[in-house]
Amino acid sequence: MVLGKQGLRFEGYKFALYIMVPVAASISFNDPEVRKKAVDYFQFLKYPANPNTNLVKEYEELRENEMKKREQLKAYREEVKKLRELNDKRQELFKETEDLKGGGGNSSGGRKWFSWFRRSE
Repeated sequence: MVLGKQGLRFEGYKFALYIMVPVAASISFNDPEVRKKAVDYFQFLKYPANPNTNLVKEYEELRENEMKKREQLKAYREEVKKLRELNDKRQELFKETEDLKGGGGNSSGGRKWFSWFRRSE
């Protein structure tokens, strides 16, 4: 407030302008025709209508895709289960053949586990 009364007047004018601009804009744009003209004037790009208006068909396709994925996952799980069963059977047969050979878990022909570490003469 260095300017005294002139500064006070200037602040009053600024305050009046800050209040009048939003009030005048809200009064003038309250009319729907004015709003439509302003929007049409400033609309530079006009987008086409959305071609995907048939949402029911789209939802059905998504549901079918989800069902296919679930069926594939179920088939995959069954296949993995069969493979695990076959692996278990193979392991049992392998243990039976080791028992028949007489190997006590060491199938290296009687050599010890770290025999490769020693020098052979």
